[in-house]
Amino acid sequence: MRVCTQIVSESGRIIRSTDALALKNFVARRLSFTGRAQGAPYDGIVTLNSSAPFQFARPVDANNFDAQRETEHEIDEVMGLGSNASVSIFDPQDLFTWSSADVRNITSNGTRYFSINGGVTKIVDLNQSAGMDFGDWLSTLCPQAHPYVQNASDCPGQSLDVAATSPEGIDLDVIGYDLVNATAFAPSDFNGDGKSDIVWQNTITGQCVIWMSDGTTVNLPTEPTSWSIAGTGDFNGDGKPDIIWQNTITGQRLIWMSDGTTVNLPTEPTYWSIVAP
Repeated sequence: MRVCTQIVSESGRIIRSTDALALKNFVARRLSFTGRAQGAPYDGIVTLNSSAPFQFARPVDANNFDAQRETEHEIDEVMGLGSNASVSIFDPQDLFTWSSADVRNITSNGTRYFSINGGVTKIVDLNQSAGMDFGDWLSTLCPQAHPYVQNASDCPGQSLDVAATSPEGIDLDVIGYDLVNATAFAPSDFNGDGKSDIVWQNTITGQCVIWMSDGTTVNLPTEPTSWSIAGTGDFNGDGKPDIIWQNTITGQRLIWMSDGTTVNLPTEPTYWSIVAP
């Protein structure tokens, strides 16, 4: 989808006018546009080459590529990352690409990097080579010191995920997305069969369920959406998993023990968030 737009500096000066700001379907819907480009039934479709040595399980073998990382890469592009590197078609990411401080570069010529403070601080260089996606991160030879998800090329045996502080997470933030708590958490063995199970929480209804590895589902008590599951672990040493909760409004923390008891933890300011048990 393309819409009319103007790029304006912080001082209000019009930098460039264009009738072609490219919006992915997903981004356009978030801006309340209706319909989909060219009648497409989906926001995006991710496919992997079945003949390539992709591996979903981690750690990835030295000769295989990380299928999870590759899928994240493509989903990021569905959500709006990427660039046409063209002065006639702008993408949201182009608002944050520079060749030096206060000097924009939205083309495939010369140096180009991603920055969120007017080009003063470079977060990551962008690929400028034809044959690989413009707007992806510049890739180095394998093995890569920083095997970021949006690197233009990846390496076998290397894995990394999108994170709040990774270049991809920062990019998604500045083009309009907000960081929220994930709805799937670290797996634990809740039924004692030696296999991992997954705890889910619905952030709209507060419903919580466990997906057991044997295919069954166990419903947990529904809690107000201000309570968020922060992780699982065996906190009383009985060999069974317990569940940590945190209240995103009051800062209260507690643990649901597998024996049915509840342990209250100290209340902390809400800007402190549990990221691992």
